[in-house]
Amino acid sequence: MRSPDVALEQLKKQSEKHKNDPDYKFDELSRYVRNPALYPKEEMVQALKNESFKPDKSEFSKRVEASAKAALDAIFPEEKLSRDECLRLAKERLKSARWLAAGVFPEVQRQPAIAIMRERVDDPGFERLLNKFLKSDGFNGILGKKLQSVCWSRALRGLTAVSLGPEFLLGAKTPEEINSSIGIIQACCQEVFLAEPLRLEAQKSVKFLTSVVRAKHGLQVLIPEAEVKDTLKRHGTANFSRIPWRGKTVDSLLRMTDIEILLTYNSWLEAFRLKHLQADNAKEELGKLRRILRMSMLHTLAAASDSTVKSVEREMRLPGGRLGFISGEREIVFGEGCQSIAESRVRR
Repeated sequence: MRSPDVALEQLKKQSEKHKNDPDYKFDELSRYVRNPALYPKEEMVQALKNESFKPDKSEFSKRVEASAKAALDAIFPEEKLSRDECLRLAKERLKSARWLAAGVFPEVQRQPAIAIMRERVDDPGFERLLNKFLKSDGFNGILGKKLQSVCWSRALRGLTAVSLGPEFLLGAKTPEEINSSIGIIQACCQEVFLAEPLRLEAQKSVKFLTSVVRAKHGLQVLIPEAEVKDTLKRHGTANFSRIPWRGKTVDSLLRMTDIEILLTYNSWLEAFRLKHLQADNAKEELGKLRRILRMSMLHTLAAASDSTVKSVEREMRLPGGRLGFISGEREIVFGEGCQSIAESRVRR
């Protein structure tokens, strides 16, 4: 019998070769799971062959589950994208979309999920093994979670779909495109968190990680109002007792050099900018954050040098209304990129 690694690689190659062939089915998954090289004892292999195996908390059971999951992974690979890539793709593909649905993955029902797996797998022995784990652990085990993922991938086929963890977006240019999969979603799930009739009003929004998604003229990704405040709180840079908020001295930075302080504030601004590259209101929100961090930086520099805010601002003023320091032949400017603090230890 082939080694497990060779068999798994063959499954992956077959999956890639036949990914566009809806009639092709895999029928040797149970053979892979029963491979003697995967288990230290012969009686374990025999228990799988005569189907007397029952899932439990033993190491043997974990081996079987991991083997079955590896076989499913080979046939149903998952595309992994970063948060920023997903948001970018969503905005590109849903730019002219008239329909948008959003929510969280609900629990998938067992029988419809098995039926969806049968579209690519024709292996009764593997199916019986999978059912044993689903009856034992439901969708909480690694096999159950994998099958749930497979179910959703099938349900969303044909749609412009971008998923991130438990959140998801669906987009299509016509109602017909999205309706082709809605029946599958409803059949597979006990409860579906979708807006009815699959169109979100302009003022209705849903959480999308740290951003907000709104259905209006396609797709908008907006930074929540609390995001700027949370950032200011995290770094201790603002006084919220007055409106508008005022920047304040950050005592933990007082032992740094002036350039180190400036670079620290720049790093906070740059981290916020990179986190929200795809947000439509990034410029406005970054402007709010920049205004308060600028004030906080001036107060911190004044306290560090036993000076006043006005005198520090006057000494930092560069051509074009910018604030910064000149170190050698370089200008280090507030709000322009995130340079390394280690780049300079020069005190003004």
